[in-house]
Amino acid sequence: MGSDQILKKSVIGGFKKEGVLNYIEQLQTEIVGLKRELNNDKSEADGEISSLKNENESLKSENAGLIEANAAYALKIEESQVSIDEYRTKLQLCEEKIAAIEEKFSEIESSFQNADFSGSESESSSQSVRDRIDSLYCKAKAQLSSVQSDVSAISRKLSDICAEFNSAASALNESASEISAIIKELSDGINSIGGEV
Repeated sequence: MGSDQILKKSVIGGFKKEGVLNYIEQLQTEIVGLKRELNNDKSEADGEISSLKNENESLKSENAGLIEANAAYALKIEESQVSIDEYRTKLQLCEEKIAAIEEKFSEIESSFQNADFSGSESESSSQSVRDRIDSLYCKAKAQLSSVQSDVSAISRKLSDICAEFNSAASALNESASEISAIIKELSDGINSIGGEV
């Protein structure tokens, strides 16, 4: 805006004093208004920065908690893996026991087939073979029952450990997703501040 359009010229030449003073006063009022607006904007920006700093501290604290939780889950997963390995070893031992029992059953079957129960042998000898077969059969049956019980217990334990492992892995995955979301939110907040500056 041209000052000669706002300020009226005097008849003698130059500008009227009253117009110049009014114009200066108007400019001072505008300057004060702009300073006030600038101070308000600065206060608002300072408030936003302070809020973002607080949010950043809160997110850092949450992140530290999530990192700690992740470490705990990682430890749980490691412990679960050790337990799984131990139970696999026990299961292998049970399988070996089953193989030994099957071998004993084969011996019993072989002894039974080779035994002559005809009247040619004495009855006491025949009874001795039967007693031996019965004894072997009872021992094999007891061992098989024990092994089946061990296998069932190991199977239940493995199932529990796998469930724990899956739960820990799921929680770990969820924590990682939360951390990723928090980092994205923080990044978006920083980008929005950068865009405003």
